[in-house]
Amino acid sequence: MVARFHRDWLDLYRFDGHFKDPDLYPLWSEDLVAAMGLELDLYTTEVVWMGDGRFDTLMFGTTTWV
Repeated sequence: MVARFHRDWLDLYRFDGHFKDPDLYPLWSEDLVAAMGLELDLYTTEVVWMGDGRFDTLMFGTTTWV
């Protein structure tokens, strides 16, 4: 539910099926979009359930998931 809320809040559905110019963005792919969404899910879940749950941490945290 936390991940779904943040995906909706950030309008990430806009990336689904979105294509970039391959000459300008050669690494852009649907796999990259999926990976960005998964990273957001993992990060928000970490902050909310295992971290301090603060908005400042969510917006200005310096950690990421790869």
